[in-house]
Formats: sequence, C-alpha cells, structure tokens
Amino acid sequence: MKKFIRFIKENLNSSLLVIIILLWLIPSVLLKDFELLIPLIFFLLSSMIMRKPSKLILVLTILISIIFFNPSPNAYIHMITSTLNTVQHPKKPFRLITEPNSGKEILPHQVLKMLDMIEDNEIDEFQLSSKFSEDILIKQRIVESAWPITLEENSNYFFINEEELEDFSGCTIIDQRESIYLVNCN
Repeated sequence: MKKFIRFIKENLNSSLLVIIILLWLIPSVLLKDFELLIPLIFFLLSSMIMRKPSKLILVLTILISIIFFNPSPNAYIHMITSTLNTVQHPKKPFRLITEPNSGKEILPHQVLKMLDMIEDNEIDEFQLSSKFSEDILIKQRIVESAWPITLEENSNYFFINEEELEDFSGCTIIDQRESIYLVNCN
C-alpha cells in the first residue's frame, strides 16, 4: 500500500489525469451519451501527439465539452433572462402571485380545455379516462390547477379523448372542446 501511495505522489499529474478520464468516462457510458466521449478522444489524441501533455489542452477539452455537449447552456440562458426580467420589473413576479389564474399560460393545451369545461359546467369533481390518467403531465397539471375541484374515483363526470367515445357510449356528453369531451356516466 505504501508503494502505491508513493507512486501516486510521484506521478501526481498522471494520477489526476487518470481520475479525470475515469470521471468523464463513467457517466458517458452509464448514460449512454457517447457524444461526451468526443472531447475525451480529442484530449487523448492530442496527449499522444505531444510529448508532454499540456494542461491547457485539458482545460480546453473540458470547456469544449461543457459548451457544446451539455444541455445546461439553455438552462443558464433561461435563468439569466428570467433574472434580468425580474431585475428590470421587480414588482411583476409578486403581483402575479396574488393574481387569480396566474401561470395558466404554461399549462398543457388539454388541461386548459378541461379547466374551461370545469368552470363553465360548474362540476365539483371529475375523473380522467385511462388515456388522460396515463399521461402523467396532464394528470398532475389538471389535479393541481383544478383545485379545489378534485379528482375522485367515484365521480360521474369523466374527461375523455375523442378516440375513447366508444368506450363511454352509455354516457351523456355534457361539453366538448376540440377533441376533449366531458361526459356524465350515471
């Protein structure tokens, strides 16, 4: 063990290089994101061509991979623009918190239609058809945005898709918005 530690101390640069390469390889292979290997291959080839690997090449390789092979730049751009908007208009986010129905514009189209039907038909509870229940985004968004109107397993009111009309042939159509139907199954 002492020999191993002494070897690492003597070859610190090489040891760090191996650790960096392993830290780079493991997520690339586990995530099956082989595009991340392109900068690594560039680094290894340039290290083989040069007699003494340059730290500048390592830094450039890491920067290239962060800039071109990472979804984060879009997230950073969004964070910066939203922060700038908040700085330019500091009262706007606080005004929106107290405003009824604020934030509805980010809801999926189907959820907006369901909310309109809930409001227009004054229903107290509802169920979702299997197609809508399987779509996690729609199910979550309608449950949170329709509150205090609740999703109830014993409700007579169902939101169904046009493709599911045959499955609900014994039900009365209460309302329709595009391909979404509100039906009452007594």
